[in-house]
Amino acid sequence: MSTSKRTQQFEDRQHKHDHILRTARGLLERNPMLDTTMADIAERSGVAKGTLFLYFPTREALMLSMLTIDIVAWFDELDQALEEGGRWTQDRVVHMMAQSVTNKPFFMRLLARLELTFQRAHGTQAAADFNAMLYPRMTKTGELLERRLPFLKAGEGAWLLLHARAQITGLWLMADSPPEVVKVLKESPLNHLFVDFIKEFSASMTAFLRGVEVGRA
Repeated sequence: MSTSKRTQQFEDRQHKHDHILRTARGLLERNPMLDTTMADIAERSGVAKGTLFLYFPTREALMLSMLTIDIVAWFDELDQALEEGGRWTQDRVVHMMAQSVTNKPFFMRLLARLELTFQRAHGTQAAADFNAMLYPRMTKTGELLERRLPFLKAGEGAWLLLHARAQITGLWLMADSPPEVVKVLKESPLNHLFVDFIKEFSASMTAFLRGVEVGRA
């Protein structure tokens, strides 16, 4: 087979791969429960179900691919923000993190289900590839955090991101309620059960950072 023929086949395969991902994302973004089936995705993508499984052997693999795209973009956004000049404080770091996930509901829903659902595909190539991607990205962004928060020791920037992710996903799951539920919680005597994600994440992350700094004093 000629080089040009192989190149064309690769490009055709990549085009179909990207088309399936875009179609799946469009379906899932309209489905807060993220329970769109592979059959639905295949039908909307215009491919046979068997063909879909050639590109994504499991539903988890497909969703991990979407999450990979979003999490890389998120780390890029964090890196760009952390490279900015000026005076850096704990409050600025927390505000930057909080703003970085604002207005990203689909990404947050994917991220919140990473350990619960997607990583159940232990031993799959998709899970291995995802973790191989995640480690160096967390390390790189972690090093930038260590420059902005000098009380952090070498390697603790990635550790901070791990805790930030835990707070982000836990609080988001609590805050991601249907509008009618939010309305009831806000107006009822149990309004302390209403979770304002930005407010609660900022408070918990600030307390965490101050605790780490005080422990180093």
